[in-house]
Amino acid sequence: MSRFRSFLLLQLPLLTVSGLLLAGALAQQTPPANQAAPAASAPKAAPALATPVPPKADPNAAALLKKAIGQLDISKMGLLETKIWEQVDTVGLSFQAEGSYLSAAGADQGRPPRIRMDLGILLGNTKSQLLIVNDGAWVWNQLKLGNDDPVITKYDLTKVQESLNAPGTMPTLADGFYRSQSFRGVVPLLQSMAKDMTFTKLKNATWKKHDLYKLTAVWSADVSKRLSQPGQPWPNFVPRTCYLYLGKEKDSPPYWPHRLEWWGPSGQKEDTLLMQMEFRDPYVLPAKGELPKKYAQAFAFDPGKFKAEDITKQFLEQLKQARNMPSQTLPGGTKSP
Repeated sequence: MSRFRSFLLLQLPLLTVSGLLLAGALAQQTPPANQAAPAASAPKAAPALATPVPPKADPNAAALLKKAIGQLDISKMGLLETKIWEQVDTVGLSFQAEGSYLSAAGADQGRPPRIRMDLGILLGNTKSQLLIVNDGAWVWNQLKLGNDDPVITKYDLTKVQESLNAPGTMPTLADGFYRSQSFRGVVPLLQSMAKDMTFTKLKNATWKKHDLYKLTAVWSADVSKRLSQPGQPWPNFVPRTCYLYLGKEKDSPPYWPHRLEWWGPSGQKEDTLLMQMEFRDPYVLPAKGELPKKYAQAFAFDPGKFKAEDITKQFLEQLKQARNMPSQTLPGGTKSP
């Protein structure tokens, strides 16, 4: 397996929905032989052809998602810690990612949250590791593929933010950049869903003995048009239905996103589970001055004997070019929303 292909696979757990959509759109392989057993009953097959009829939103589901986003805003917390688990079965690929996510409010007012995300990825017999650290000044990325030496990059977050705030830069470019860099956290994932999806149903559900809210969502009409042309079959391995399991208001923390399921066509009669993601054992620490000592070095990164490549200049140049383009294309080729 090439390093480029391995790199793409390692990005999928971080990009979550975006990565899965990209993988589905570029799929040229046969379906995976062994699908992971779904944790919930498969939804009924949707019509074979994409429909131009806009989905009908459930205002109660949308209101509940808004509550969850407000309750989990890291700016209102001192620290958020959770375990991440993800299973992907799509485009002939099956891999699992598991690790930890830690976020704390910015050290100074107006600064973005500090982030540490450490994921182990198992693809076949190959174990790889991905570490992202945002210390508030620099963003570090370390990829270790199997037994290879780690590949480390870094960029100056302050300089990049100055470029994103420069005159003539559309706000959507900055928002798209942060999303593409995948270090904003749990709430931005929910915010992206609120922006790009229509929540059509809300009901009570039980999952692993937890009493939860189960929200059903489909892509908004605008996003659906980009994913599948009217009158054409929905692309295989591109999710079209999401189930979001939120905690109740009495839970701690309230409205926690315990689980997400992404379903879509895979060449079978009914939609199959393409990706499942869980945020386990959440721990929230209220904002009360300095962080406990055990977290003092959590947002520090030491490359050790390996050299970190500074890619700040590349980012700044690409952002400059993007600012002069009508579509405001992000570094990496994607377009801002």
